[in-house]
Amino acid sequence: MTLQLGLVTLCFFGLTACAGRALDLDHEAPSGPATADSDPGLPASGEHITEVWVDDLRLYWLDAGRFQSCLKADCKDTTLTYSTDAGRAAAGGGHVYWVEGWRPALSTPTAFACRADGCPTNPVAVAQDSHWLSVRASGPEEIFANQDYLYWSSDFDIYRCAASGCPTTPEVVASGAVTESLVFEGTHAYWIDDWLVGIWSAPFDGSEQPKLLRTLAEGGSLAVGGGYLYWTAQTQVYRCAIASCDATPPTLLATAESKISDLKIDDTTIYWLAAGSVHSCPLLGCGQSQVITPPQIPNCQGRQPRSFAIDASDIYWIDAGTVSSAYEPMPGKAIRRTAK
Repeated sequence: MTLQLGLVTLCFFGLTACAGRALDLDHEAPSGPATADSDPGLPASGEHITEVWVDDLRLYWLDAGRFQSCLKADCKDTTLTYSTDAGRAAAGGGHVYWVEGWRPALSTPTAFACRADGCPTNPVAVAQDSHWLSVRASGPEEIFANQDYLYWSSDFDIYRCAASGCPTTPEVVASGAVTESLVFEGTHAYWIDDWLVGIWSAPFDGSEQPKLLRTLAEGGSLAVGGGYLYWTAQTQVYRCAIASCDATPPTLLATAESKISDLKIDDTTIYWLAAGSVHSCPLLGCGQSQVITPPQIPNCQGRQPRSFAIDASDIYWIDAGTVSSAYEPMPGKAIRRTAK
């Protein structure tokens, strides 16, 4: 497995809907006024874009096994390729992580780590062996990044390894816990357990036993910030204070017209994905959400999606190029950027 650091030849075009801006990886430059609206911060076309992340400097994406990133201000001249056979990927704390060998019949799954701005040497093999890295026919389970650690859920426990690698075995964050979504605030990790349906928490170093914060009737998407938990139940968004979530009724913040499949927050606003569009609502709740993107974001194929990401000023979203369907999976063909 070789780290490839390359420049990607890009040409650009604009998107008029929802003030979106985009770039195109096609080799022929577009003609007409759209060229003047080009956005060098985004790669806009690919084979099958499934996940997108951002941090203060970089944009990250997973496209048909290619795990790549670029500087948001100049994607054209700064694109890096970390792996061409990544089954899952994550970014955070100045590092990137990915799982290779995720086709069980072909090789042993291995999680790798690298500096986000490129590996000075070969990537670090952080964890190996399907005993810890849960791999199914559809690929490995989700992985997550926080500070200098990689986190993931196996079929039995939640583990973590430092970006420098585990000396022998992964550290156990929570025993008997299974999740597809892990979020962090302060010194704790939070998740909705797939088996013991409810919102749970534990110190992210595993120094205390997991604590049940609230029982749920079913799983959903989870976000955390400012001392509050935010979660979805079908078409509704709720919140409660972490300190008293198990003792007080939750607050209903918003109701969507279709099932919500992803949830994110910033200091003032809630964002969610429903019916292929990103919607927004103030943190304190709203009667009617604002629709920010056209209904072209691909569905998550039963997984917790990473189909959109937010930073201080913008929303980044995967565009399937057509109206999203709740039943037919569609490959993402572009990454767009829309001002909040």
